[in-house]
Amino acid sequence: MNSNKVGIGKMISIKEILDIIRPFLNVMSSEPVNLQDGLGRVLGADVRSRSLIPPYNISNVDGYAINSDCMDNIPATFIKAGISRPSKIFQGVVEDRQCIKIFSGCPIPKGTNAIVSLQDVEVYESSVIVGKHIMEGENISMAGIDIAEGDIILKKGTILSSRHVALSNITDVPWLPVIRSPKIGIITNLDIDYANMEFTHIQKKNGFAIKSFLMSFIDARGGRSTNLGMALNMQAPVAQIPAFKKELREALGSVDMLVVVGGMHLAGENLLWSSLMQDGANLETFKVAIGSGEEIVIGNKNNIPIIGLPDHNVASLICALLFLRPCIDILLGIKYSYEDKVFATLDRDLDEFDISRDYLYAKLYENKQGDKIVSPISAQDTLMISVLTGTNCIIVIDKNCSKAGSAVETIMFTGSIIST
Repeated sequence: MNSNKVGIGKMISIKEILDIIRPFLNVMSSEPVNLQDGLGRVLGADVRSRSLIPPYNISNVDGYAINSDCMDNIPATFIKAGISRPSKIFQGVVEDRQCIKIFSGCPIPKGTNAIVSLQDVEVYESSVIVGKHIMEGENISMAGIDIAEGDIILKKGTILSSRHVALSNITDVPWLPVIRSPKIGIITNLDIDYANMEFTHIQKKNGFAIKSFLMSFIDARGGRSTNLGMALNMQAPVAQIPAFKKELREALGSVDMLVVVGGMHLAGENLLWSSLMQDGANLETFKVAIGSGEEIVIGNKNNIPIIGLPDHNVASLICALLFLRPCIDILLGIKYSYEDKVFATLDRDLDEFDISRDYLYAKLYENKQGDKIVSPISAQDTLMISVLTGTNCIIVIDKNCSKAGSAVETIMFTGSIIST
């Protein structure tokens, strides 16, 4: 990988960018967590049951527990001997020609081997009459019929929902082996214009806003964000530069991935990027046509992946979705495929301005027939974040699919891997 200066970066697809950085995206090691800390985490190994589900033979209907061997004549009469309900399970032994009223989910009383459902009995004050032959095991769910001890209940790579946590709990699994959340450092990299401090103040405000978004985005996607502060400018006092470079090396050694916000100028024009390259980082700039022509930096240093995002609000958010999200998925061991695409139907023709972009943000909805329809937003401006917040997806532009009714690839703004 060769370093390029801004302005000469080449246009590139999501697949090409991920192919470049993927060799440096190693799946994190596993760590054990308690069940209550497992929600939204990714399993690093298969999980096996430590118990039977159900743990004993249970009734799967409301009815009467009997010994079917006593049905030598039809109809057969059984004397009521008690009741078994979830709040108070019958503990005794049922004698021949006795029966126990039982509710669904209760264990089968000793001395019985079948359940007669309520619609198959005539109920009297002290007895019930069974009018049909009942087979042994009828209306009974046998112990372990759902899950046997040692069965794999959750597979490696599963993103844990509250249902998975409940399943682990009920099968007596006290902890879960999950992929360690990748630690992702974020540095704000702004060029301070000492001649126009009012503009610099606006830049700083935008930089902090983007960093705030990125930290919440990373955490929602299963990573662990860490704020590495703001990079020094080229015009910083010379005495501060060696300390900054040292801190930069230490910071990079403490994270699993580095994200830089803004300052898309490489060697000789930007202190952070030039410092990284002086220390042996491999960096390359690529064009992404979102607004006026944005650029991102992709590379690595000592096998630590590095992504540099644009300093415009909207462009940075979109690039995070396009490029940072799949990187985090790969670090977490979540299956990522270039072929897993979602398509929707355009509701209008794309104009010349639209086709000049690589990506458009849009609204996706379903029509009355259940078809996915996507509507590109007319005002595509990298400085207008209010418009972006009213959308829910990105359209990947294909100049051959620009007319209303065409099927276009869409990427949804799904911000979290946590599911119930």
